[in-house]
Amino acid sequence: MPREVLLEEYRRLIRTLYEPSLRGYFERCLTLFEHLAPRRNDARKVSWVDLRAALRSLRRQLFSRQGPAYAHFFWRVVRYHREHVAEAFRLAIKGYHFERVTSQQLRVDAIERRLEEEFEASGVRSSGTSGTALERYSSEVLSRLDPAFRSIAERAIDAQLGARAERVQGSER
Repeated sequence: MPREVLLEEYRRLIRTLYEPSLRGYFERCLTLFEHLAPRRNDARKVSWVDLRAALRSLRRQLFSRQGPAYAHFFWRVVRYHREHVAEAFRLAIKGYHFERVTSQQLRVDAIERRLEEEFEASGVRSSGTSGTALERYSSEVLSRLDPAFRSIAERAIDAQLGARAERVQGSER
């Protein structure tokens, strides 16, 4: 399988697993609870830290784009899997973080791919291009980016410059 096809399928998979509403994630959690044996005495007691985390989860997730799926998930947990309420909060919090990390990583990946396309289209990557020309072009590309993505793009460009320097040093040997 070509590398780019594999990467695109991986992006599609994680985009589906941790889509912004987390509807599918919460359904998978409910499936887990259906297959777990009921536990009467959970060895782990709920602490004040756990309670505070649960309240934060309610505030952040219930009033976000995850709200409808989150409310439905907890309604079903309370109704059918009451013994797993504490674990449901733990899983909801983990899902929130999985979704955030996934969406951020997909944005970073999109920026890196776009920068790669820009570098390829510009011809700046050729071995005869001076470092000054590459830096000037990098600044030009950065100026066209949304400020929210500028720091991510700066890191990606630094990586591109570092990779280019390694290739040039390797070809000089």
